[in-house]
Amino acid sequence: VENDAVVALALRKDNEFEEVSIADPSDFMASS
Repeated sequence: VENDAVVALALRKDNEFEEVSIADPSDFMASS
């Protein structure tokens, strides 16, 4: 069960990171 929880946390972090990286490029392009 602990392993599943760790995997779920890792997937959640990946999803959050993907959302951030998807939102960032437009901000980065606008600022540069």
